[in-house]
Amino acid sequence: SIENRTLGFILAGGLGTRLRPYTLTLPKPMLTLNEQPILEILLLQMKYYGIDNVVVSIGYLGDIVKAYCQFLSTKSNFPSNIHFVEEDKPLGTCGPLSGLSDEVIAEIDQVIVINGDIISDICFTSLLEKHCSNQSFLTVAIRKSLTKLPLGVVEVDEQERVTNFKEKPEFEALDNLGIYIYSKKALEAIPKNIFYGADNMILDNL
Repeated sequence: SIENRTLGFILAGGLGTRLRPYTLTLPKPMLTLNEQPILEILLLQMKYYGIDNVVVSIGYLGDIVKAYCQFLSTKSNFPSNIHFVEEDKPLGTCGPLSGLSDEVIAEIDQVIVINGDIISDICFTSLLEKHCSNQSFLTVAIRKSLTKLPLGVVEVDEQERVTNFKEKPEFEALDNLGIYIYSKKALEAIPKNIFYGADNMILDNL
């Protein structure tokens, strides 16, 4: 099946700066929702969708993440094969994938990558099937959002004369959900051991 040839990859090495002081003693993926760490929820999702081989990138307070993953891997409802890529320095949302060994990559067809602070109900199976049927280089999970501005918007011409007025307009956009699927070719395109974000990866390969 697709899932058997898919590696799960959870990005858990970030500093969690925006969530301080909570992340002074806990890495961001270990923060809880209804008393359950986000990391635990992500690993449950991986197992639920048949992904039993997972790599977790660790950096800041990585020993906590590693110990918790090793504990969960002994339980039947979690992936049994959890390994780690250690970041000696921050590598962004794509760079940690360059730490995957050739041996690991040889055993898979694609990697599903998820930021360690993402909670969603997206169907991994549907996303994987779409990625494979399109033979995509890189798949990005997105959602459609509608943002309503709180104020009216004025449009002017070159002489600063008003040409239009829109009262609290709404703008539609496609939001990046922080979930990606990388093909083998995409993995090969990631530079080694430098800070490199998913945004860099996408823009560099348009």
